Amino acid sequence: MVLEAERWLELRRFRVLRESGASISEIARETGLNWRTVRKYLEHEGPVAPPVAARRPSRRNQVIDAYAPVVDAWLRAELLLKGTVIHERLVEEYGFTGNYQRVKLYLQQARPRIAAELGYSPKELARLHRRFEVVPGAQAQVDWGDEGAILAHVGIAKVYSFHMVLSYSRDPFCCFTTSQDLAT
Repeated sequence: MVLEAERWLELRRFRVLRESGASISEIARETGLNWRTVRKYLEHEGPVAPPVAARRPSRRNQVIDAYAPVVDAWLRAELLLKGTVIHERLVEEYGFTGNYQRVKLYLQQARPRIAAELGYSPKELARLHRRFEVVPGAQAQVDWGDEGAILAHVGIAKVYSFHMVLSYSRDPFCCFTTSQDLAT
């Protein structure tokens, strides 16, 4: 256990008690620390300065650091490129093994830096992130899915799924059909 500087100084105050005959256990009870910690810091040969926690190398962006030049180049070409798109490209084109969260954390610090390089002020950059609003019922996103031969056992050769999401409310709709024609 590595003590914070304040706790270490507090414990050092009890050195006088130790020198006057108080046991390690008594001092441990008084300070609320483990007796091994008390013994370590009150020994005659004990440290004379507060302990410093060993610094661990930051792994925060270690995985993404190797791909940083590629991501930076993509951002210079298209500053508002989505993190999900960047992550997918890194995985498909470069064999990136990190998760999306690492890409997102890197983009949080890289995007403002590259925006500054490109001459965008923070105010201009904020203006670029506008939500696209529509009135209720005015727009929907539609797509088809191919469900294959999941009902072949009852004589239906092909099944499709029709997906629609209303743009305003984000309410989804799905319907299974056997045809993709306009009438369906």
